[in-house]
Amino acid sequence: MGAAVPQVLYPKVNLWESRFEEEDRLQIINERDFPQQEILESLGLDKSSLRGSFGICDDEEIKSRHALVAFLLDNPDFFKWIRNLDSSTSLPTSEDAFLNFYDPNLALNPFWQQVYRFLDLVKGDNVPPKLGMIADTLRAALELQEPEKQMATTIAERLQSVSAFEGLMEFNISLEINEREPTDEDPRWKTVKIDDLDCWGEDHVFGHQQYSFSLNDLRQEHAPDWAFNWKLPWNWLGLGAIFRLVAHNQNQARRNRAFQGMVIRGLSKRIRPDITSAVRKRLEAALDEGQLELLKNGQVTVYVDYSKEGLKVAILDVKAEYQTLEEGTSTNDPFQNFFKGYSGEQRTQIEKARKVYWQEMSGVMQGNTTNEIRAALLEFDNNFFGRRINVPAPTLDTQFRWFAISNMYQGAEFGELYDALKDLRSFFQTHCNRLKTVADVVHQITVKAKKLKVPVCVPEVVDNGHVISFAKLYPTHLLFRLRPDQVVPINKLPELNGQMIGLTGEHGGGKTETQISVVVNIFLAQSGLPVFGEYFRFNVKKVLGMVFIAERGKGGSTCEMVLDKIKNVLEGIKGMPGREVVLVLDEVGTGTQEIAGFELGRDLLLKLADQQISVLFSTQITSLAEFAASDLSAMCFKLDDKHRVSEGIGDGGMDRLRKKKGLDKLLRGA
Repeated sequence: MGAAVPQVLYPKVNLWESRFEEEDRLQIINERDFPQQEILESLGLDKSSLRGSFGICDDEEIKSRHALVAFLLDNPDFFKWIRNLDSSTSLPTSEDAFLNFYDPNLALNPFWQQVYRFLDLVKGDNVPPKLGMIADTLRAALELQEPEKQMATTIAERLQSVSAFEGLMEFNISLEINEREPTDEDPRWKTVKIDDLDCWGEDHVFGHQQYSFSLNDLRQEHAPDWAFNWKLPWNWLGLGAIFRLVAHNQNQARRNRAFQGMVIRGLSKRIRPDITSAVRKRLEAALDEGQLELLKNGQVTVYVDYSKEGLKVAILDVKAEYQTLEEGTSTNDPFQNFFKGYSGEQRTQIEKARKVYWQEMSGVMQGNTTNEIRAALLEFDNNFFGRRINVPAPTLDTQFRWFAISNMYQGAEFGELYDALKDLRSFFQTHCNRLKTVADVVHQITVKAKKLKVPVCVPEVVDNGHVISFAKLYPTHLLFRLRPDQVVPINKLPELNGQMIGLTGEHGGGKTETQISVVVNIFLAQSGLPVFGEYFRFNVKKVLGMVFIAERGKGGSTCEMVLDKIKNVLEGIKGMPGREVVLVLDEVGTGTQEIAGFELGRDLLLKLADQQISVLFSTQITSLAEFAASDLSAMCFKLDDKHRVSEGIGDGGMDRLRKKKGLDKLLRGA
């Protein structure tokens, strides 16, 4: 092309990192207590390709994800566009793709249309840094637009003369007559179908093609450098000359094979339908049903010419085959009954003479039929024979024209530009695909929220802090089981900042659901996803520990199961800074006698308080909640049967429940 290809530097940008070391993943202690699968299924994310990247503790990656999600939510036009984008805009190598892609009537081809649309939508002060890097790179790559346009124009011109051939082809014709009802488009009662024409003789076709696939084999072999050093003794003996001769012969043989593959001799059967289709239509247009029936067995000779003007076909001759007459086929045969007085020799002479007669008569009748068809064709068009007409040739173009596109791309003239354009498309497509995947995940969440009439928000990450705070946090794991009016948001709880928070109150008041909601939304926040609430602010955690009694372990008592889980927690947080840990302890002290439960809960809370770990616990042992409030500065809240939260310590409301269930009367009546 002459001009230098603009160089574009592609930065390493990962919009959503998916590979993490184990230490960069959020550790969940007692994973069976965490309803991860249930949450992902309810959100429609269980089959997302991003699933393996959820739940991390890499601060920078989490903030980067939140920035990207916030941009999508704040820019609905881009959000919608990227979700609907088909970024598979590779360089076209087929006829339709090339013609559509490089339409001269379009100012921009489809790829550059996408690039400009991307740049138009990704702008402003709130563009995330990584997304901004991608946009800046695309702006720098705009210099490739004009060279690509020039390349496409050049290739389009050259494709017109890639192949050229001409010659004669002979075909057999067979006809089938199909009865059918006439239509307005075709009032004939009969239509004639010409079967695929089979070649009954060799094609007399010759030509050539440029940019053949065979050129891929045209690489040069070289003799070793020492073979050209005349100072070396072994070259005096002719050893170098031998190596040079071998290399020359290999190159010559390879060249012969390559250019031999560029010579066209005959046409393959798979491209003949382009020609036979034109012949079929030409004959059917010129002949009526009766005349076509005379061609039930015939031959047609066709001239073909393929050049930059496309395929031209001319019918040179049409012959009808008349069935050869045989003995006994004529009612006027005077020799149907031989005179019994003939000798054997006389009978033989008569049979020979009669056979010659029938052959000559058949030739005359065949000639008459052929002349009748030719006359009909000339009546239709006095230049019917020999007139060259352009006909569509999609199959032939594919083999003899469009095949050359990829070879032109990768040739010496366009090779460097082609590689640059491929790199650009790969860069654009890779990042658009990732954006599309992220947008689909965010879309799933926002659609669920809209359906349930609850807000979503992008979490805020606090650097070097120790806090989890929120407003109107919705229990995500319940949203898809209940009606929107049945779901009560979690509110009025203070920050989790190393201070213990205790939940007490009536059975069924929502203590366990509140605890689950907190850990679930921490997980979503540390996955880079929106959470269901009005506000969520946190520092990144490395450990989530849970102890729930909702399920019984395999074997052993409830008490044993709880003790095993507590042991897992204490071992898992050993040596961890308090700001990096959140623990949720459900029904502390439950599963054994109240005194023993109190002592276990007291010792556990004392141990955790020393580490300044954020702990959200619930208990039905009021004395334990009172101890935590007085001795550990825990903030205690009570939940009633309406899931309302207020400060203080409440009991389980067993008396009220007995009355509500009607059990009180039954027990006293007994």
